[in-house]
Amino acid sequence: MKLSYLDLYRKLHDQSLNIRPLTALLEKNDMTIMDQFKDWLNTTEDLLRRNKFTESNVIAGYRGQLIASQLAFDRRVPKKKRQLAVASELIEPASKTVIDVMKPLENNIATSRKMIKGMLSTAYELRLIEWNNGLLFSEFIPAIWRMFQQHRAFNTSAEKILSLITEEDAIQLLADEVEIDIEYQL
Repeated sequence: MKLSYLDLYRKLHDQSLNIRPLTALLEKNDMTIMDQFKDWLNTTEDLLRRNKFTESNVIAGYRGQLIASQLAFDRRVPKKKRQLAVASELIEPASKTVIDVMKPLENNIATSRKMIKGMLSTAYELRLIEWNNGLLFSEFIPAIWRMFQQHRAFNTSAEKILSLITEEDAIQLLADEVEIDIEYQL
């Protein structure tokens, strides 16, 4: 099964939102930052690795630096101060790494959503889509997607969408957009 770009984007977005509480711990010189940041790095690295992003190696490097700060330290610099300094130096590049992975996903999703909206608009104008009260919504959406893939006016756009995201993601975006149009039709 192909990975869902929508799910991956949501998970990475959630990870990016978890940076703020880590920064708050740093501001308070709270040493729990070390364990929480290491957990964040582990989770992020695992998420990227499972989805075959080479940036997982970058995150692993940051994790290694954080661990090294806990093991080796210069006796002239207090251990706590050194650890907080390393955590402080790593938060921004780790966060940027996640954002850099998210950008192309976000662009592909936004492009696909825009194309789906255009396809729906055209299909409604051509009266190719009509809500049937006897049909379940969960059957209606895949039927529309199949029509987009088969109809000569839409199949090129459907193929382009599938080059950007998975079919499951396309169907999810279609469901997100068609809800508004169904209300309009009723």
